[in-house]
Amino acid sequence: MSKGSPHLCKPCRNAATRAWAEANPSQWERNQRRSYLRRKYGMTEADYDALLEAQGGLCAICGGPPGDSRGFRPHIDHCHKTGRVRGILCNLCNQGLGGLRDDPEILRSAIAYLLRHREAA
Repeated sequence: MSKGSPHLCKPCRNAATRAWAEANPSQWERNQRRSYLRRKYGMTEADYDALLEAQGGLCAICGGPPGDSRGFRPHIDHCHKTGRVRGILCNLCNQGLGGLRDDPEILRSAIAYLLRHREAA
């Protein structure tokens, strides 16, 4: 039997949940988002909204809109060692940090490289 619903077996509970999710897609997505924020980052939706508002609704690095035209949500940036949330980033800035392995020395080296090879304006 399902722990969440002791009067239904797991396959029946899964089927009922699937049917409800299909009938209520926006509420299902909101519930999934709430659960994800709480489980992965220890945040509530209000915490997320407050962080984004403190950043002026923009990416914490480039200052652009945190979402993008392909429908990607803003990314919650966090320290992979401590799990502490640092800010909200657009997809490209998040990928940039990940590609540079969150290492300030590699980032400094990348900046120096770009400055050395900057084309004359």
